[in-house]
Amino acid sequence: MSWSKKWRKYSAVAITAAQSRAAYWQEMGARTFFFAIVLFTFSGLWGRIIGTDGTLAGYSRQQLVWYLTLTEAITLSATSLLQEVEQDVKTGQIAYLLAKPLNYLLYQAAYYFGEMAVTTSLNFLAGGLVAWALVGLPAITLSGLAQALILVVLGAAVRFCLLAAIALLSFFVEESRPFYWIYSKFIFTLGGLFLPIDLYPDFFRRLAALLPFQSITYGPARAFISGDWGQFANSANMALLWCLALTGLLSWEFAKGVKQINVNGG
Repeated sequence: MSWSKKWRKYSAVAITAAQSRAAYWQEMGARTFFFAIVLFTFSGLWGRIIGTDGTLAGYSRQQLVWYLTLTEAITLSATSLLQEVEQDVKTGQIAYLLAKPLNYLLYQAAYYFGEMAVTTSLNFLAGGLVAWALVGLPAITLSGLAQALILVVLGAAVRFCLLAAIALLSFFVEESRPFYWIYSKFIFTLGGLFLPIDLYPDFFRRLAALLPFQSITYGPARAFISGDWGQFANSANMALLWCLALTGLLSWEFAKGVKQINVNGG
């Protein structure tokens, strides 16, 4: 099959996922309300700590609020990936899906990116309106927007690999959710969800810079508020390296799990 046909096939999957996710406007409304509470709380907290015109390690209150806006928009962009893959493995449905003329992992990736495109965009739009009302528009540039968009996509790829790898653990363990719980805590801390990694103690800053979690949240948000090309290059290179490494891990895990199905007669 030619690349153009493959592209059209998986693009159709992504479009279907986006349309499906857009239909759940009630869920999006609930998340927007939660989002507004988080931004309002942290905006007031930073206002108390650094004042309206003060800075914290070079970050103004406005920058910190917009940083949190993007990191929360990304983090709250939940998809059905983990549940779908885990359910397919546990029920044995994956044995039938493998016979279809679609690569299972590419299908899941296309569906994931379709959902992420809608949820992240709507979350950022809603959060951006709240942030605008609280601290005004940030002093962003076109280069900063371009950098952030590229890093959001790369971070989404890293996130897909991590979530899919966690879900595929269902081939080998009874329950993979505890691993997801650990993953989510790493996003909160070493991913720089609430505070830029620059504000961490030296040891934790160096550790976070080496792990994939900062590629998901910190990298895109840092680029959005700073537009620093040097920082962008470092973040992009790290995200690409982790994409390659995690793709290898995911491929090995999937191949081993499928082999186990065949051996067991699934």
